[in-house]
Amino acid sequence: MLDTRLLLEEPDRVAGLLATRGVDPAEVRATAEALRLARETAKLLDTARESANRQTRDHARAARGTEPSEDGAPPPSRSDLRAARARVTELEDQHRSARREARARVLALPNLPEEKAPRGTRDTDSALVGESGPPDRGHAPPAHWVTAEADGWSDAARSVKLSGHGFSVLRGDGARLLRALVAFGLDLHRGTYEELVLPQLVRGEAMVGSGHLPEFADGVYRVEDEDLYAVPTAEVPVTALHRDELLTPQELPLLYMMHSTCFRRAAGASGGSSRGMQRLHEYHQVELARIVSPADSHEHFRMLLTDAERALVALGLPYRVLDVCTGRLPFAAALARRLDVYSAGTRSWLPVSTVSLFTDFQARRSGIRVGTPRGRTFPHTLNASALAASRLWGVLIENGLRDDGRVVLPEALRTAMDTDVLRPRPGRG
Repeated sequence: MLDTRLLLEEPDRVAGLLATRGVDPAEVRATAEALRLARETAKLLDTARESANRQTRDHARAARGTEPSEDGAPPPSRSDLRAARARVTELEDQHRSARREARARVLALPNLPEEKAPRGTRDTDSALVGESGPPDRGHAPPAHWVTAEADGWSDAARSVKLSGHGFSVLRGDGARLLRALVAFGLDLHRGTYEELVLPQLVRGEAMVGSGHLPEFADGVYRVEDEDLYAVPTAEVPVTALHRDELLTPQELPLLYMMHSTCFRRAAGASGGSSRGMQRLHEYHQVELARIVSPADSHEHFRMLLTDAERALVALGLPYRVLDVCTGRLPFAAALARRLDVYSAGTRSWLPVSTVSLFTDFQARRSGIRVGTPRGRTFPHTLNASALAASRLWGVLIENGLRDDGRVVLPEALRTAMDTDVLRPRPGRG
């Protein structure tokens, strides 16, 4: 959530920055006006309550016949008291409505982009920072879903029978590969990050705190008749872990990692980009999160980027790093770098991690504060996928496929898999 004082005092500056994200300046002005109205109705309500209380006291004095009114005026009548109380009720309704409108408008605004974020609204406006591929294979191997179906590692027909499109059934070495990837992603950061196991159904407040509600309400799964949502990313429960808490400076930085099954309603457009394990309604990832002092957040951003790259380097995958332009930043992010891996089967780059600095945006929405000798402040939060297990599963099959039909595993996974190649499932069908 943006600082409301900044919206009130520097609306033009806020509008200019958010315009680089595609936000209409009129929305910012309307939000500032809604905040002013909420403040004005709060002042009117306080005045009306004070007047009603004073009239009540004066009426009581007059009834006793022993004391004059506070201001020496004639005592109020019963009809005066009823009118004063009715005015309070009217202003309470007005203030409640104004406050609700102001909060809804503030929650709908994304974070302010940092000055160093490239300006633009298209994917091509993001700046290439570095690239370690793609490999020159001479020809494209089959897409991973072709190989996986032929060798019995995935079963698209039965996944559709179970859940419809956008889900997966993995079998044999296919199932073991996904499990090995998750374990590898966690073990890679053991000792640096504290591992968590958190609920995968969270309250709406948690989704608001991370910035996923109300912006992405149409893209998430909700439990009918309950205030529970299936997490679209492990970022949500990790951020909500310290919601409405007052931390001490000595507790920072907090470094967390967790594996989560994640859910999203939108599984991509039809076509190759949404087939197989590339875009699913249900997918697996290992997430990294940091809660840090604002003074240290840019250094943590650099460290988090290095951590997010570690799995791709260890798995020997071609990847590139993009400095995300303002119009493509995640809703809550002020700065982000995206890691894409090369899919040899589709000859395309696939995003597998977005390393995001959220500044104090999520902390404000979540009520996470840090107590200091100078008062309470908001920490900065950061997040990245350490390993997008479901998506990398397909990339490893494509990039590991050899001309003789074998799928060779990266050395980093061979101990966990107890083999250096994926084995076709016997009696598949």
